[in-house]
Amino acid sequence: MRRFVDEAWNKRNREIVYQLLTPDFRHYMPGLKKPVVGPAAYLQLIDTFNAAFPKNRMEIDEVFAEGGRVCILWTFIGVHKGVFNGIQPTRSKIKLSGVGVGRIQRSKIEEVVSMFDNASFQAMLTK
Repeated sequence: MRRFVDEAWNKRNREIVYQLLTPDFRHYMPGLKKPVVGPAAYLQLIDTFNAAFPKNRMEIDEVFAEGGRVCILWTFIGVHKGVFNGIQPTRSKIKLSGVGVGRIQRSKIEEVVSMFDNASFQAMLTK
């Protein structure tokens, strides 16, 4: 999980998404009615954030693991410089903390459930 976040989010390594996610990977997060399914769809999610928050950074604050589950505490940092979910750029600084719980199968990430305060995130965007 740590490698995935660093490579996919911080280093913008698109290939790592296909290497470390299962073909039927699912990502659940606040603000989405349905999970993001598959590596290609997850890349679209990353691309959306990168377009809206260029030069963003995802920091891993802590990692806990037991069995096939991994929990990461993360902080997303960026500046709102592109359209995001219909919200025009505000140049607001974003610092959002959250938790991601991943399920690992055969050394690949099968599922991630992300939790963060979506209302606070939306408020940061409209400052």
